[in-house]
Amino acid sequence: MEKIFNQLSDSLFSELNSGENLILSFSGENSQFIRFNNATVRQTGLVDDADLGLKFIANNRTVRGGFTVSGNFDTDAESYSLDYSLVTPEHQMVKGSFAGSDWNQQDYEAYVKRSREKLTLMARKPIKVDTGNYRTWFESAAVADFLGMFSWNGISEASLRQGCSGFGRMRHDDVRLSPKFSVVEDFTPGFCPKFNSNGEVSSDQLVLIDNGELKNTLVSSRSAKEYGVESNFAEGGEYLRSPKMNSGSLNHEDVVTSIDKGLYLSNIHYLNWSDNAGGRITGLTRYACFWVENGEIVAPIETMRFDDSFYNFFGENLVDVEDKVSVNPEVETYGGRPLGATTCPGILVDDFALTL
Repeated sequence: MEKIFNQLSDSLFSELNSGENLILSFSGENSQFIRFNNATVRQTGLVDDADLGLKFIANNRTVRGGFTVSGNFDTDAESYSLDYSLVTPEHQMVKGSFAGSDWNQQDYEAYVKRSREKLTLMARKPIKVDTGNYRTWFESAAVADFLGMFSWNGISEASLRQGCSGFGRMRHDDVRLSPKFSVVEDFTPGFCPKFNSNGEVSSDQLVLIDNGELKNTLVSSRSAKEYGVESNFAEGGEYLRSPKMNSGSLNHEDVVTSIDKGLYLSNIHYLNWSDNAGGRITGLTRYACFWVENGEIVAPIETMRFDDSFYNFFGENLVDVEDKVSVNPEVETYGGRPLGATTCPGILVDDFALTL
C-alpha cells in the first residue's frame, strides 16, 4: 500500500502547475467484525479498505475530492475493541466496551465479571429518584462522554477567541478546576496518528489542563494564522483526538462504600451544553445506573435528566479519582472504523444535580 500511495502521489504532484498546491490524506483499515447474540455468532466479516483524499488549492480557493484505493497492506499498530450489551429478559441493559492495544486476559475477565454483576442488579425493580443534588460515582465511560464535550465549543483556541467556549472563565478569569484533574492529548499509545489531515505532526503529548489549571488549548494552523499564536497542529476542527485524564487514588473496590448514599452512574447520553459560558452540561442517565444507600447498591434507577457544570464536577465537587484508567474507544462504524480513544478513570463527586 505504501508503494501504491507513493506512486499515486508522484503522479498527482507531477501534474501541478505553478501556484497550485495539493494536500493528500490517506485513511484505511483492516478490521474483523464479529456480531454475536445469545452466545451465538450471528455475523462475521472482514473490512479491508483505503481511501485517498485530495485538497487542491489555487487562486486562494480550495476544492476537495477523493477516491478508494485498492491493494494489500500491513498495519503498523493493532488494537482490539469489544463493544457489547448484556440484556435481562425485561430488556434492562448493561453496556460495556473493553479496548486497548495489549490484551490482558485477567483484566478482560474482571471487566466482564463486573458487567455480569451489574446485570444481576438490573433484575431488581427500578426506583424513582427525586430531583436534587447527590453524591455520585461516574464510571470511566461516563467520564469519557463528559471529556468528549470539550471537543465541542470547548478547549479549541478558535472557540475561545470567538467567545463560545466553556473554558472562557479559565482563560480570562483564571478560574481553576480541582487539583486532582489533569488532561493531556496523548498520542503515545498509538490509538490515532500524531499527524493531522494536513500532514502536520503534533508532539507526542500536549498538556491541556494540569492540576486544574488551563495550560494549553488546541490550536490549528488556521487559528494560528488568524490570531497570531503558535500552532500545536490540532485538526482543523480543534477537537480532541486521543485525550488522557490522569488517575488518582480511589480503588474501584472501595467505590460503593465511598458513595455511602447517592448514585452510581455507568453511562450517560444525549449530552449537550445548557449554558456554554458557564460550562453547564445536560444529559440523561443510561443503562446500568443505580441508587446506593448505606454503602450498598439498592436498585437500578429510572432514567433521569442532569444539568451541572464541569466547573463543579471537575472542580470543587470532585472528591476522588479512580486509581486506574480505562480505554474508551471510538466505536462508530459509519464510513469506516474511526481512530482515537479517550483514556480516563472514574470519578467520585459531591452534589451532582439531577433536574428532571
